[in-house]
Amino acid sequence: MKTKNILMMAAAMVVGFASCSSEDELGQSNYPADNVVRINSNVNDMKTRASYTTETLDAFSFYIKNEANENYNYFNKKVENKSGVWNPESMMLWQGAKQSVSIIAVAPYNKYANGDVSRARDYTVSVETTQTESSCKSDFLVYKNMNFVPEEDLNSNGAVDVTFTHVFSLLNIHIEIGNQFNGSDGLASNIIKNVKIGGTITSCDVDFTTTPVSVIVDYTKSPTLVAPEEGDFEKATTEQVRAAANYSAILIPQTINEGFRIEFDIESESNGQTATTTYVWTSPESVTLESGKSHLLKLTVGKDLMLIGNMETTPWTEGTGGDLETE
Repeated sequence: MKTKNILMMAAAMVVGFASCSSEDELGQSNYPADNVVRINSNVNDMKTRASYTTETLDAFSFYIKNEANENYNYFNKKVENKSGVWNPESMMLWQGAKQSVSIIAVAPYNKYANGDVSRARDYTVSVETTQTESSCKSDFLVYKNMNFVPEEDLNSNGAVDVTFTHVFSLLNIHIEIGNQFNGSDGLASNIIKNVKIGGTITSCDVDFTTTPVSVIVDYTKSPTLVAPEEGDFEKATTEQVRAAANYSAILIPQTINEGFRIEFDIESESNGQTATTTYVWTSPESVTLESGKSHLLKLTVGKDLMLIGNMETTPWTEGTGGDLETE
């Protein structure tokens, strides 16, 4: 009798241990039991108010391509941020935990971009010719994963972590204003007007068949002037201190062999009269605006001249050193 009880207890312990092991294994998998595709999103910071951030991005296009079963293909599904939760316009399902799929997400959302974007080589995009803090229309974001396996790649909440990167290029302009423009109390407000960036082409095609996606520029098109977003003005508090004005623009990645320039007007007082002088700086060498990079151009302007240093390329960090840097 005692032997029978011992055997029954041992069997119960084996069953209990197997049950716990099964639960532990399930707990280690992030794959959802209901097969529903869930999404989380964030944006790599690009340090400009006119670009998307994790906080300002409100909608994007989402694509899933399943080579094994077209019933699980989803093309250009709109995903919206509603109170901090990313909601697709309609439910999407995974075929299974182990089935590899291709995932692409694009911002801003384009309701006309139907079909399989992963095969697109001519997805046309442009930047605004007048850029302001209130508009993110010039920014273009892409997330691409061509071998997404749900059981391996979903986050701990069972969602796709869509981490966008910026495809275009950012140009920051820092203009130091010579103290010849100062009064006895320095310079309290920005005297620079009508800033324009010249020499760049403002549209391109995006090729989604490459990894990362690539930008194709038609260099037969004519360059277009771009008015950048105005940033902070650094006041001059004394007669000897130099003020500075800051601007930024999102531009199409490209190489400008000649004609890349910055132009602006300065209003100054002379003998009781207001005079407007136009200044133009043209790069003495070719300029390459790189995809996903932030470039810093430092200018120094005086009443009779404008100076510029050399071009440098650095990793994407806070700019230090030369006068034209890539961050």
